[in-house]
Amino acid sequence: MIKTNNVIFKIFIFIIVAIILILLAPRIFYTLFNVDNKLSTKETDILLLSQTYPTTFYFIGDTIPLDKSITTKNITVDEVSNITTSKKEWAMLVINDLNDDLPIREEQWKNIVDTVQNNSHINCMYLGNSDWDVMEKQGYFSGKEDLDDTDLSMGLIHQKTSVINTLGMLKADDDPDDLPALLLHEQAYDLQTSRT
Repeated sequence: MIKTNNVIFKIFIFIIVAIILILLAPRIFYTLFNVDNKLSTKETDILLLSQTYPTTFYFIGDTIPLDKSITTKNITVDEVSNITTSKKEWAMLVINDLNDDLPIREEQWKNIVDTVQNNSHINCMYLGNSDWDVMEKQGYFSGKEDLDDTDLSMGLIHQKTSVINTLGMLKADDDPDDLPALLLHEQAYDLQTSRT
């Protein structure tokens, strides 16, 4: 009789726990996997860069207006080595040379490359194409065979344990109004893929 009561009690507890888990399963799934099908890509990128991977965008040259929840700062090329991030902060250095009006010297490019390569929380995006020769010489990328005159972006991006180059975020025939969303998406995508 005591064994039967014990078994019935255990079955009762098991059923209660199973019901609770079944009722909480959707909430647990959405909490763990951050699924919200109602958000656009832009909204998702903004949430990722303002909350999950808090990112400051540092601009050399003209600032590109981003969503107000994204932190932006204007700096000079000589201030690049002053960019710091904590363990849970990231930075995207954006060098906006689309107007071909940023005279960046070789030693400044070397400093940019060294700063990005030595801090896994800093990515860099060069917008323009007038400095490619000096960028290549200073180690920003190697080999111009994949470049063409329509490319207007070159990223120096941390991908897991290495630093890679990205091309094609911005092309000459792209709508300039899309540039803020492209920058946000590039950084959000790179952070998501390098952290998985």
